[in-house]
Amino acid sequence: MKLVVLGANGRTGTRVLQAALDRDMDVTAVVRSASKQPNIRHEKLTVMVGDPCEAAFLCPGSAPMGHLR
Repeated sequence: MKLVVLGANGRTGTRVLQAALDRDMDVTAVVRSASKQPNIRHEKLTVMVGDPCEAAFLCPGSAPMGHLR
C-alpha cells in the first residue's frame, strides 16, 4: 500500500509515518520546508518538500482546476 502524509513533521504526522512504516507501507511525507523533515529514516520513506496547497506541487504538469461551483 502507498500512503501520502501531509504535515509529516508534526506530532501526529510523525506517529502516522511510523505506524505506516511498521506496516511495511511505501510512505511519501510532505513537508513545507527542508528544515522540517521528519527525523525518521527508512528505505520505504520518501520526503517531498513543497506546499500542498499549491496545485502545481500536487499535480505537476496539470492545469489548475479553479473553484468548483
